[in-house]
Amino acid sequence: MFAFIDKIEKPPLHKHQKSFGNIEESKFINDIEAYLCRSKFGKNVDSAMSLENAKYAKYGQQAMQLEHNYTNQTIRIETAKSNLQLVGKFMKDKTEFEAKFHPAIGVFTTVIIPPLEKVTLLVGSDVFMEFELKDAEKHLIKQIKDLVQQLKAFEHDIEYLREMMTITELNISTLYKYSLQQPKKRQKQGSR
Repeated sequence: MFAFIDKIEKPPLHKHQKSFGNIEESKFINDIEAYLCRSKFGKNVDSAMSLENAKYAKYGQQAMQLEHNYTNQTIRIETAKSNLQLVGKFMKDKTEFEAKFHPAIGVFTTVIIPPLEKVTLLVGSDVFMEFELKDAEKHLIKQIKDLVQQLKAFEHDIEYLREMMTITELNISTLYKYSLQQPKKRQKQGSR
């Protein structure tokens, strides 16, 4: 029933875009001297480390938001899949049937569901629409495709963010080691 999900691809990125969200790119610092000569640092390694630490903190906040969005998207997909299965059951089984219903936490009841020709689905934020069963099936399949594409975009951004965090961690480590070596260099130069 859900074979179509495997064929759904990640949406394309726009030209020069590396993430779907607003994730700042972090580049590895190869030449610390040249990097520190930029006017915003004034050759001060502490300023450069502060910038990298701020970037890392921002990445941490973005990671939390992405993980939250990913979890919510997964729940929405599972809900839509359950709804599609139910609509399929209504289309196939034209007789009444018994089902368990969970009206509140810790409360279960059994209901008799008569044959249905129409269902009401949530289509937006607190917006419900009534659909014929065939139209409901089409709507749910389209909804699942859209949700899975968004999930794949979140997956891409989570992976990209991990890369950027790793690069930033390496930059912080490199700058820290450089800051420890500077007093030793100055001391050696002064003793000559």
